[in-house]
Amino acid sequence: MIPECYILAGGKSRRFGQDKTLYPIEGKPMILHVVELARRVSERVFILSKDVQKYAFIKGVDILKDYVHEQFALAGVYTALKRTSYEKVLILSADMPYLRPDILTHLWKSSQPDVSLYKVNEKLYPFPGVYYRSVLPPLEDYILKGRRRVGKFLELLRINTLTSEEKRAFTNVNTLEDILQAGAEPP
Repeated sequence: MIPECYILAGGKSRRFGQDKTLYPIEGKPMILHVVELARRVSERVFILSKDVQKYAFIKGVDILKDYVHEQFALAGVYTALKRTSYEKVLILSADMPYLRPDILTHLWKSSQPDVSLYKVNEKLYPFPGVYYRSVLPPLEDYILKGRRRVGKFLELLRINTLTSEEKRAFTNVNTLEDILQAGAEPP
């Protein structure tokens, strides 16, 4: 079992047009799909967000406010690594409701420093990822320099890359069309 899993839920949902984490997929908010998945593989689940009240309806998880005031994915990674006492943590994105437990457990068991990620159809996915605490000093430096892009930060690290052909599982929902393409019915 994975000790801690952090779910990044601080995005602005600009392309979606409304809060996508609360958008219903198969009868429940998108984030609940991710939380239920995390509970299946992890002992403790955290949601990282700028608005901790938004997810108060979700029971059995700790909802934490990002340590960094600005809204960007690396703020959540920073908060997770700063908060954990473990050598490594699993970090998920709240907008990937089709991931499966076997994908996450394989990632965890195969993980190596600095970060372990999946590549699907030649595209590297920053989430889900197993991030090691050793990444914290370069991440702090990167953020203090005003940098925000995940891809550029990853270029500074050693990446253990796993491959998968599971395109649907790695659907990152940014538009309603993404949900339809993944085969889910709109509400």
